[in-house]
Amino acid sequence: MPLIAAMVPKHTTLASWALSRGIVTHGVKLAPIPGKGIGLIASTKLSKGDVLLTLPTPAIITEETPLVRDVPQLKDVVGTVHGRLAAALLLNSRTPNGDDDGNGEADLGPWREVWPSRSDFASMPLLWLVEAQQRLLPECRELLAKQRAKLDTDWAVYGPALTEEGVEREEFEYYWLVVNTRVFFWPHAVRWKAGGAGGGKRRKIKSVNQDECLALCPVADYLNHAGSGCAFESNPRECRIVCDRTYEEGEEVVVSYGPHTNAFLLVEYGFTLKHNPHDTLCLDSVILPGLSEEQEEWLEAHNYLGGYVLSSSGFCFRTQVALRADTVAWANRKNPWRELTIPEQVVQLEAFIAGEDPDKDFWGSDLIGCEHDVKTMTLDEKVKELKELWDEDTERGGEGAEVQAREGLWRGAMRLIDMADDITRTEYAVYRLKEETQ
Repeated sequence: MPLIAAMVPKHTTLASWALSRGIVTHGVKLAPIPGKGIGLIASTKLSKGDVLLTLPTPAIITEETPLVRDVPQLKDVVGTVHGRLAAALLLNSRTPNGDDDGNGEADLGPWREVWPSRSDFASMPLLWLVEAQQRLLPECRELLAKQRAKLDTDWAVYGPALTEEGVEREEFEYYWLVVNTRVFFWPHAVRWKAGGAGGGKRRKIKSVNQDECLALCPVADYLNHAGSGCAFESNPRECRIVCDRTYEEGEEVVVSYGPHTNAFLLVEYGFTLKHNPHDTLCLDSVILPGLSEEQEEWLEAHNYLGGYVLSSSGFCFRTQVALRADTVAWANRKNPWRELTIPEQVVQLEAFIAGEDPDKDFWGSDLIGCEHDVKTMTLDEKVKELKELWDEDTERGGEGAEVQAREGLWRGAMRLIDMADDITRTEYAVYRLKEETQ
């Protein structure tokens, strides 16, 4: 089935190019998706298990693809697969028809024509002004710092060879982002290992490092991300995109890049999901400052210090432990006539970690009330923190795509807090109802 019925010329050319490389599609076609650019929609009703797209291994671009492996300027450079793919694609773009071997295998022009422009990456924090980056959520800033470190490392490794070809960092950065936003996990990646102490030929070994298991899959990179989507299946001969559910004709067909938070999606891809089932919010900035020295020591000794997360299902277990530590201490302060010693508190908390919950029976409604209050205060503090960042962000403004991306992150965070607040109130209401009916 043709990939395109009627489309912008460059996408029509890409469809013909893909077919010439053995890329086969079934039941899908390219179409403009509001707010997402070009994507794939079902051209007919699709069922779970249908194979939508098949790419033979020669059509997939990995470190072992000749146009990547055999680049003379990079033959003595040892670095990350991400960096090598970016450098090779950049150099390939400077050669008419690629570094062709006579059969067009290295001519990536039609595919390169449909890549996003540098301005299309404006929503990615890596390209924002420093002051805008500083107004991101703490978890975003941490992810961004790691991303920038990767780019810096790759430029330090590949930059010298590229500079000799007249390449500046900004150009390399563009290709690096193209790879970053379009790469797939390829479990069949191999790396070369030296011949050992006695010399001899190098030999291939299967890579076990996920950062090295990367592949670029033309046409498959048209598929947009959702919380859940079609499956990526592969073997050494080919990879396939398989339907995860029924899709009606005209419905957008999506894949899932993984269970990623909105913070991760924004930093790595430049977008957020309005309804993201995998979104979380880090609570370290509001919980850690409120802990006493004794509580910090106890939590650290039990490996529960930090890493506190709020998700759509409520507070994670690590957070429950930290809040319980604060709750027990608070319950003791509120009820000074109850003599609870430190050892007894430790027993209570260790029992909770072990999966038991004697606290509720021991404290009754006092503890439940305190637990509810501590959770509510934690949420209130996070709202205050977010509001301050949000207000400052709004006052400073910025470019359209940048502002839209940040607003998506803020609104997602507030939705999580609203859901957690509902859960907290419901838990407390249910407990009170049970108490009243006993």
